[in-house]
Amino acid sequence: MTSSSSLYRTAYGFNQFLQALSDNCKPHLEKHLIHMIDTQKEPSEKESIVIIYDNLMFFAGDIAGDLGLPSIILRSSCAAFVPTYWIIPQLHQDGRFPVQDSLLQEMIPEFHPFRYRDLPYIDQPIQETLQLMAMITPKKPPSAFIWNTLEFLEQSALTQIRHHYQVPIFTIGPLHKTSPTSSTSYLEEDTTCIPWLDKQSPKSVIYVSLGSLATIDAKVATEMAWGIANSNQPFLWVVRPGSVNGCDWIEFLPECLVSEMKTRGLIVKWVPQKEVLAHSAIGGFWSHCGWNSTLESVSEGVPMMCQPFSIDQMLNARYLSYVWKMGLEMVVQRGEIESAIRRVLVGKEGEEMRRRAMEIEEQVRVAIGHGGYSRKSMNDLVEFIINVSKATIPQRWGHSAEKHLCETGYNLRNGIFVNKLHHSAENSRHHAENKGIPQSTVAIPQRIFSISQSLYVISMYGVRGDNSAEGQSIPQRQVCEMTPTSAKWPLFEETRQFRRR
Repeated sequence: MTSSSSLYRTAYGFNQFLQALSDNCKPHLEKHLIHMIDTQKEPSEKESIVIIYDNLMFFAGDIAGDLGLPSIILRSSCAAFVPTYWIIPQLHQDGRFPVQDSLLQEMIPEFHPFRYRDLPYIDQPIQETLQLMAMITPKKPPSAFIWNTLEFLEQSALTQIRHHYQVPIFTIGPLHKTSPTSSTSYLEEDTTCIPWLDKQSPKSVIYVSLGSLATIDAKVATEMAWGIANSNQPFLWVVRPGSVNGCDWIEFLPECLVSEMKTRGLIVKWVPQKEVLAHSAIGGFWSHCGWNSTLESVSEGVPMMCQPFSIDQMLNARYLSYVWKMGLEMVVQRGEIESAIRRVLVGKEGEEMRRRAMEIEEQVRVAIGHGGYSRKSMNDLVEFIINVSKATIPQRWGHSAEKHLCETGYNLRNGIFVNKLHHSAENSRHHAENKGIPQSTVAIPQRIFSISQSLYVISMYGVRGDNSAEGQSIPQRQVCEMTPTSAKWPLFEETRQFRRR
């Protein structure tokens, strides 16, 4: 079987992976939903169903459309990524994609403030790129979007998307702040770095981590090491095992360099990133600019050094360096690295970036606080789900149930929704605890997405769900969580690796 890393590296392999994922999951989910609808024969038994799914689990949207169910797409990337679904095909039609070298630094007129070089899939075969975009683009608009972003960060992109789809968008991010959870990392976190950070001066340490998926050549990693060492600044460098091609860990480094570096910093395999970024000693974050890492850094007011690799990371880096002005674009050469670290930690340019980062941090605090936009958007989402669940009757029920549903109504108690009136949130919570079911999935806030017979969260990156054998019925009041780590669905084992930081 092909490894997950090789599947991820090529667009063709990833397309095959997504199609196989859909082919495996779709019949099981559809069968269960039809069974659930058909067994609710009495009017008093009828509950409405809302499907919330990660955009990569596109089969869930197809099923919702076929069964006449409301569906909501959960987006965990930046909002700016979605307009590329229609911009890239148009650029291809106009002869501007694939991009010629002479255009790479030019601004895209239809996509300000991004350049051609910031587009996703720029180094992938065009036909595979177009196939992927067609595959994950909704066949019909969903009922709404849930987005892990903030309104003030991405106003332009969100306006484009609202205009394009004409459906509500609920910006409830950053989810790691609005719904803090225990770590879901599949790598063991080394917490010994925290006592070391406690001994460092405020804003003095550069934190280096290129995420949970990216791999680099030993030559690039060696340039990084020399740049870090020559900067003479304290550092915390995460080198994920296997992230340097051909190496288990840091054996690519000369022993003399390792000895020199140990006098000023730490090299570790993995860390509790949110805790690290919140530490007062961190003065900068050298990152691959994955969206979660970007939001985590933005939320703590930490300037960034941007080394994007693929997908939406170039868009995020452009936001950081050009729009929000709290990041530097990196050139991975030891001299450039040394200069960039100094600019961020001890230079005047770094002071200005830190000021901007702290302003944005304050805006995040306002957004997630009482009366803030993200908090309001969360409340609006709850009301929307209540209303759409009342208004939508599955096609298989027919119209006879509509009058009863409108008369009976549904209630929201402490954030548990799409439940019958008599079933309280407290009972749902106790049921979840007794069954060992996680109280949140895909970091969606617990007070909204908890346990409900009628709520389906379909996600590629969710936490582990119920482990009942395939083919068994799903107990009432239990979330059907279609995750690759659930034994209920016959998926590739490799999907365990497709988690994003």
